[in-house]
Amino acid sequence: MAGKRVGIPGLRTTAYAILELLAPAFTPVVLPIAPYSRVFEALRSGEVDAALIIHEGRLTYEREGFARIVDLGEAWQALTGLPLPLGGNAIRRGLGEKVIAEVSDLCRESIAWALEHREEVMAGLLAEEAREDVSMDRALLDRYLTMYANEDTRTMLPDVKEAIGEIFARRYAAGKIAAPVPVAFAP
Repeated sequence: MAGKRVGIPGLRTTAYAILELLAPAFTPVVLPIAPYSRVFEALRSGEVDAALIIHEGRLTYEREGFARIVDLGEAWQALTGLPLPLGGNAIRRGLGEKVIAEVSDLCRESIAWALEHREEVMAGLLAEEAREDVSMDRALLDRYLTMYANEDTRTMLPDVKEAIGEIFARRYAAGKIAAPVPVAFAP
């Protein structure tokens, strides 16, 4: 990837942070994730040599005529033995322990409800899908939710917490961030 222009979803994304650790010599080109098709247009036009595909793109890149070079989750796990945590919620410590605990409980309850009412959630999401360039059907949505909205979403296991710390530690060691990042988890 040395010297290649690689489309990325943003400079502050987990995906970019991991790619930068795995292949540090590429030139990042920020491509907005909306519209959804923008990354594929950039690849087709030669604006970028490769792209870091996230969200639905992970399920549709082959349909769009592209091939996978590497799966970041697999590469991260091979390197560290840890899962690749994607997404997450952050809350300002200054809000205090009580507010943090209340917000955390509400998030867990919301996730639990969505998991217990999966069919209802899927029907609602499909009914509201308005992005013409996504072409989301029930099977694709089911695959997507299996990947991103599952029991791991509700429960942050110890290896996931370790992986989050490992990302920050490796980014600091590589000179990608200026200072160590203290990672704390809400109750």
